[in-house]
Amino acid sequence: HKSETVRVTLRRLIAALPPAATASYRRELALECLAARELPEAEAQLRAAPRLNPSDTETAVLLGQVLPTARKTADAAAVLRGVPPGRVGRPELYLRLAQAELAANQPAAALADTRRALALTPNLAPAVALAREAALQSGETTQAVAFSRRLVALHPRDGAARLRLASDLGRVGEQGEALY
Repeated sequence: HKSETVRVTLRRLIAALPPAATASYRRELALECLAARELPEAEAQLRAAPRLNPSDTETAVLLGQVLPTARKTADAAAVLRGVPPGRVGRPELYLRLAQAELAANQPAAALADTRRALALTPNLAPAVALAREAALQSGETTQAVAFSRRLVALHPRDGAARLRLASDLGRVGEQGEALY
């Protein structure tokens, strides 16, 4: 009930203020709507906020995270690509972008963005795993093997990582090595 009161108050505030002054309130309303599972309104508020305050890259990144939930992966990729690279040099941004691109069936773009994430944080295991998947979907099996080896090096006791490596090695005809 408190959350509904907060949403109503934020809506009134947004309606009363000049549009240019509403960006931060729209972001807060979007977060409240997300918590209440009101995805369409959250998306609408997140889309409006960056137009009102173009320097608000955090809201754009949040929108890029929300859109795949609404099955709008291509939109998410476009939004995240629009975030100026100098503004957000975090590997997480590239990782989220790569996830959206992979979901939108853009594996080559996803592979490029996982590489950007790994250039910033070389041992970021989720980026290595996503790079492997993007490489496989791009038909870059030799690169997929390299990423699988990297995952095993990062997590030597991870049986699933070893199985993925064995599978990838089998794809490139190196079954002998896959047995070890």
